[in-house]
Amino acid sequence: MDYRDCLQQIQKFLENSPLIVLGSGSSADYGLPLMYELSEEIKSHKADFDAAEFESLFENLIILNNLEEALDKTTLSEKSSNTLRKIIWQFINERDITFFQRLSQDKSNFALADLLGIIIQPTPNIATVITTNYDRLTEYAADLIGATSVTGF
Repeated sequence: MDYRDCLQQIQKFLENSPLIVLGSGSSADYGLPLMYELSEEIKSHKADFDAAEFESLFENLIILNNLEEALDKTTLSEKSSNTLRKIIWQFINERDITFFQRLSQDKSNFALADLLGIIIQPTPNIATVITTNYDRLTEYAADLIGATSVTGF
């Protein structure tokens, strides 16, 4: 599929369905970490990084007070990048699993599932969800309402 065909396909997916955009704040109420917490977790793993790279990242975190910007401004080796991915994934995954365990015991009070159910009801049962989050809350919400979840375009 060429670029133009791909764009037309994306446009077709979106033309008749509602769009939900989720950021990190949407999962914070369910115990998932915000960027500040991720920053603190990364800082606690200083020994796992190359010292010079960690100092550069740490300085950028202090100056910018924004994890994503600090990461954009810091040059990391492949080894440090992989270490960073593992730290972030482990931290988020622990919280994600904790939420999933709570959800398996009590399916009430999951506003994202309620929202998704309300949004897809009047449509042809399709909604597009775009998220910057690394958690699986969207997939859990879809499962709860009996919807199919397709990850990625």
